[in-house]
Amino acid sequence: MAGWCRFALCAALLLALQAVLAWPARADAARPLRGVALVIGESQYRSLPALPNPANDARAVAQLLTSLGFEVSSIPDGDGPRLARGLKHFVEDAAGADVALLYYSGHGIEAGGEDYLVPVDADASSLADPANRLVPVSALLAELKASVPVAIVLLDACRSNPFPPDATLTARSGPVPVAAAGLDLARGAAPLADAADAPQSLGEVIGFAAEPGRAALDGEPGGNSPYAAALLKHFAAGGFAFGDVMTMVAEEVYVNTAGRQLPWTNASLRRLLYFGQAPEETGSDEASIRSARRKLLLTIAATPAEQRSMVETVAAQNEVPLDQLYGMLGALQVDTSRGPGELRVQLAAGAQKLREILAQHDTETRQDPELIRLSGLADRAQSEGAINLALTFRAKASARAEEISKELDEAEANIKQRRLELADTFADHARTAILNFDYRTAAQRYEDAFRQAERWDPKAAFLYKIFEADALTDQGMIKGENAALSQAVDVYEAAKLLPGVTVFGGPAGVAINEGITLTALAERENGTARIEQAIGVYEDALKVFTRKRAPQQWATVLINLGNAYDLMGQRAGGTAYYAKAMDAFRQATKVYTKKTSPDEWAGLQNNIGNEFTALGDAGDARKNYAAAIDAFHGALTVWTRDKVPVQWYNGRWRWPTSRSPCRSLARSRTARRNWRHRGPPSRMYWRCAPAKPSRSTGPTRRAISAQCCWRSVSVVSAPTVSQEHSQLSIRRMR
Repeated sequence: MAGWCRFALCAALLLALQAVLAWPARADAARPLRGVALVIGESQYRSLPALPNPANDARAVAQLLTSLGFEVSSIPDGDGPRLARGLKHFVEDAAGADVALLYYSGHGIEAGGEDYLVPVDADASSLADPANRLVPVSALLAELKASVPVAIVLLDACRSNPFPPDATLTARSGPVPVAAAGLDLARGAAPLADAADAPQSLGEVIGFAAEPGRAALDGEPGGNSPYAAALLKHFAAGGFAFGDVMTMVAEEVYVNTAGRQLPWTNASLRRLLYFGQAPEETGSDEASIRSARRKLLLTIAATPAEQRSMVETVAAQNEVPLDQLYGMLGALQVDTSRGPGELRVQLAAGAQKLREILAQHDTETRQDPELIRLSGLADRAQSEGAINLALTFRAKASARAEEISKELDEAEANIKQRRLELADTFADHARTAILNFDYRTAAQRYEDAFRQAERWDPKAAFLYKIFEADALTDQGMIKGENAALSQAVDVYEAAKLLPGVTVFGGPAGVAINEGITLTALAERENGTARIEQAIGVYEDALKVFTRKRAPQQWATVLINLGNAYDLMGQRAGGTAYYAKAMDAFRQATKVYTKKTSPDEWAGLQNNIGNEFTALGDAGDARKNYAAAIDAFHGALTVWTRDKVPVQWYNGRWRWPTSRSPCRSLARSRTARRNWRHRGPPSRMYWRCAPAKPSRSTGPTRRAISAQCCWRSVSVVSAPTVSQEHSQLSIRRMR
């Protein structure tokens, strides 16, 4: 480039640090140069279709050129006379400048090889006098070239013909048709002759928003056209020759419109021309993204037409952005030496992967400012097609995520300790409430404890849920609230679904307590629905608690199931359920033997005696009453007067009741019923009570045993006429 001069729009240390023109003929002979600009935006047409973007485009471009040091004049929505005056003054101002730049956004047409700008007051009649009612571009460019060394005209006017489809324009040679869309190649493709008195001309540039004969697209209402947006993004790029700048503008429009619009520039410059500020340092993140974007655009411009067409097709088929596909393929270093078939396969694979990545992207959950910043930079770099740079930002974001992870681990450990401390506090309140027979408060506080521990200690949370249901059961049984019993059943059902249920033998372990609550509720309600529900719960539990796998739990479920069968027999009548109850009690004695568990065995003998008595009432009295006597007698061998006086009294009372029919079978059933109710026997009823969390170890170290603690308690209750058998009294070990 030896001997070539350079136009440069470089930064000068003025008060506002604005960029000004400089024309360094030699390194030691730089002088400030002057640039003038006229910006025209035609939106509000009176007779032709209005355009949404030109007004915004003109304002933004005027601000850009002002920031670059141009002396800018603007004409918004100019009619014919106003445009004529403004253009006349602009040409006069250009006479004393080194560079003159005209930006026009609005309607433009081509007819007979000439391009025309259309004022806002134009209508169909304007076509009859185009020299005065329209603005011929070639004449304007000739005037500028005669006045200024460098003339630049940028036309965002390649839109569809605003006049009727069959309209003709009256040219000097006669009527000529108006092109349907865009401007034509003839509009300045040939260099204009220099005027004799013109300043030394370094050439002219005319830029069009679309290729010859193609219409330009409008942007969103309230925004900018694609061409104006690209100019705003790249026109001030420092360190790039003006030809490269316009190439970047063209490719920016191309990728942003998915290949539907490609600007075209006709330049006849005799020197390298540089606009913009000094080359931008790439140390900042934003500058790195801009630099990577501009390199990508120049790479796209150098792509062969056949490959460009292939990329456009693959991008359209997979619905992915053109620029990101170009950038991804560049990062993957797609092999193009194997021919177009191999290239198409690689392109399709890359597009599919890109589509999957875009579909999975989600940033709404981020809160850390640095993560938001780095992820935003990566998103922007990726959207600009700078895939390698996006990877760098993602790596930085991951490093930050690792730091946050360590911080969160420490914070979560502290939160866990505090939450479980709160759970323990609520549980202590619940236990004290139980000592005061305030079971409703106990249930509420156990629920509060559950909420605190639910996330941090599933096992402890599960136990709190069981305790809540137990407290509701006590509220219902002791306070006589059936609603509390129903609520307890719901809580037990919810507990079966909790992760911590594994420490309780699974849902089958919960079923034992739930069944007791159902049975208690059944005694207070009419019908058999609740009893059937309890029987179903127990029978399901027996599928889990087998004699071989869990003998103690198996026997306990059988005891509760036997009591439910007994109550069903009272409600439904007949002997089948009494027989089932007796069988359940007898099965339980295989585990609770007289030798290993004498008290439990005695209680079972008492229950067996009750079932024989019920069967004797129903028929075959001699045989069944005799068997009942044997069972009660067996219980009394353990329940001695000195050891358990209450149980001994009940058993002694029940014994003569069962013997009496043997002495007089002719006595009426009513007499036997009344006689039997002179003092009801006790009935064992069993409940599973999980081991309580140890306060000494705290919630985080609660050793939850899979074994349950089982206990039978019997009480004496006053007889009532309606009783067929002993009252059920339920207690659990705490």
